[in-house]
Amino acid sequence: MQRKQSGRQGRKLRWTEKMILVIVAVIILPLMIVIGVLWNSMSQTFEEQAETLVEYKLKESTEFLEHRIDSIYNIMYQMITDQSIRSSCWALARQSNVAQEKSNMHQRFIEFVSQSDYLYSAAYIGVQDDFYTYETFNNVQDNSIWANEEFRQEVSEKALGSDSVCLIFTKESFEVNQRYAPSLYMVMPLKDNVAKKTIGILALGLDDSASFIRGKN
Repeated sequence: MQRKQSGRQGRKLRWTEKMILVIVAVIILPLMIVIGVLWNSMSQTFEEQAETLVEYKLKESTEFLEHRIDSIYNIMYQMITDQSIRSSCWALARQSNVAQEKSNMHQRFIEFVSQSDYLYSAAYIGVQDDFYTYETFNNVQDNSIWANEEFRQEVSEKALGSDSVCLIFTKESFEVNQRYAPSLYMVMPLKDNVAKKTIGILALGLDDSASFIRGKN
């Protein structure tokens, strides 16, 4: 009797194993294949969507940056053509009524810098190496980056010796160590086309953080 029961149990096990193999072959394997194909397709779709998103963000960031640079350039152009600033620059170059002209320049600089959240400072650097600056983060002229004579001279030489109408540069490119100062600057020569003389240069200090590109909340 025990041998017969053992034989029946063996056949029952073999039958169960066969059914498991059938289920695996008929259901599980095709299901895994389908899942694999779907996963591969989804992965390709996700990768394409990710690439599209990256391209879109790069394009968006570029457009934001171009718009902001254009807006800063427009402010710079207004400053270059502003009669009050030009008059004050001429007076400083001639050392005429310096205190009053610096006061006038200070007021005009405040008005122009306040036109953009991305502007931190405005400065005039004269051909005689004199300078005056307004900085939103600093009230002491001697603490300004423009108080560094070597920095002023190098920036002036680069601006006046360039064929470009307007230059954008970082302070790091001049190897100057100034903790409290914008890292990004836009400079433009200030010229008197009638007298055919260069009065000096004007410089704007820009926000160099990522918010300049993304936009501030």
